[in-house]
Amino acid sequence: MFLGEFILKKLSRDPRKAGAVVPEPPVEQALDEWRDYFPDLEKLVRNGTVVDFGCGNGRQAVALALAGARRVLGLDIQPACLRNGAELAARYGVSDRCVFADSPPPEFHRRADVVLSKDSMEHFDHPVGVLEAMKELLAGPECRILITFCPTWYSPYGAHMNYFTPVPWVHLIFSERTVMKVRALYRDDGARRYHEVPGGLNRMGITRFERTVRASGLRMIQHRYRAVRGLPLVASVPGLRELLVTRVDCVLAP
Repeated sequence: MFLGEFILKKLSRDPRKAGAVVPEPPVEQALDEWRDYFPDLEKLVRNGTVVDFGCGNGRQAVALALAGARRVLGLDIQPACLRNGAELAARYGVSDRCVFADSPPPEFHRRADVVLSKDSMEHFDHPVGVLEAMKELLAGPECRILITFCPTWYSPYGAHMNYFTPVPWVHLIFSERTVMKVRALYRDDGARRYHEVPGGLNRMGITRFERTVRASGLRMIQHRYRAVRGLPLVASVPGLRELLVTRVDCVLAP
């Protein structure tokens, strides 16, 4: 154990320089990645009711309102994120069409045309229940859930520890205890297990995600698995896809 900690410390960055916070993009650029993942995004959300499930600081939800959505609900469990989203909506003049809450208000139940979730599936404690909750928000069988998340658990940086160490697959090479003890040099939050880090990590790999979708009663009608460095054919090779596919983009239907 001590040898592992010694080696990982040597392979990690100087704690005084690691972990710089990357600024979030401005509202005007908040949908740029979505447009890359889902080119028909504007067409899907225009004049519709949209739920941003796990909205974070609200930039994406506000951007959806600016893109023409009739109503937008930003859902998150963090009060600071909800406050920030409400402030952004007021600043951009869309408070009448963009609201934020920690649970869906009654007026959104079975009313959503589109539910979006970005970089959240790897954090949910009960992912099947979350997908079922998303499904309950949809207005009908023609409505859609758009999900994109990265990194997947078994991919090179699936443990979300690359802010302090450049070692790929650090969570597969070293024990959880070793990784978390070294992580404590960079984050003072008391987490000792992967699921205890802020936001939590549920070890969501490709196969588990596919099983989660099936268990929720949803259908995957479109998907794209993005491999490390764009390696071809990896997504179709069992075993390899878990290790080398880093991003999932998909469209789900009830």
